[in-house]
Amino acid sequence: MSATSHISKVSHTTIHKVSHTTTVKTTINVDEERLTRIKRTAQNLYGDSRSLSELFSDAAESFDGEAILEAFAKEMGWDEIPYPSLREIEERRPTSTEGSEKILRDMRDGRANRIS
Repeated sequence: MSATSHISKVSHTTIHKVSHTTTVKTTINVDEERLTRIKRTAQNLYGDSRSLSELFSDAAESFDGEAILEAFAKEMGWDEIPYPSLREIEERRPTSTEGSEKILRDMRDGRANRIS
């Protein structure tokens, strides 16, 4: 087995903050080299040695779009945010009587004319 085809994995148990009062315990598998880089980056960013739980909780939080949107709405003073359903999104999409192939071809031709 070549050195590049072998990847060592390390399992770590981490507690993720799900809400303000509830945490869940989970196990994740992370490449050992990647985990070393994550720890080094955290040390550089935060200047201290945060626990793995804090690091992964922060990372998971950055992917929580709903919480980010709710925090933004709160900061803006909005009482509620209407979340449209997929059907509502599809119904609001603009439609064209032309085929998409023609629209794309026209856009590409227009770009080609502008840059040539």
